[in-house]
Amino acid sequence: MNYKTYYNKYLSLDPILARRCWAALLDYFVVSAAFMVYTYGVRNLVEISMGLQSLNFQGNASPLTFILLWIIYFPVPEAIFSATLGKAAFDLKVVYEDNNSSRFVSSLKRHILDLIDFPFFGLIGILMVKLSREHKRAGDFWGHTTVVIQQ
Repeated sequence: MNYKTYYNKYLSLDPILARRCWAALLDYFVVSAAFMVYTYGVRNLVEISMGLQSLNFQGNASPLTFILLWIIYFPVPEAIFSATLGKAAFDLKVVYEDNNSSRFVSSLKRHILDLIDFPFFGLIGILMVKLSREHKRAGDFWGHTTVVIQQ
């Protein structure tokens, strides 16, 4: 197998994969920024406004806060609009294969498996999208969804 064949088969980025990567980066930036604002800003403003005068900038938000933010940002907009901010910015949408099930449950299933897809900077998810015939990651298979380019 020559280099060009190897590159086209294994290394080139399909348009859907490239868009999904950029959309994911944007989404994770938004979630991380919101979490940082909450951790270092909002909690301290609430403490000051309640008269506690506790300027504690150690950022001790609980993991539950991040989980709730994750659920609010990913499954809820996907269930309502079929896209997050990142997906919408890159003209992607989530298509639900099973019309009988709840869109929220399907979307929640997609993102529960983010724990499997995104270690090592998303390499597992990227490989699954690249190598699967339907361009799906583990969450897409379990949630019976597909991410497609909007027409």
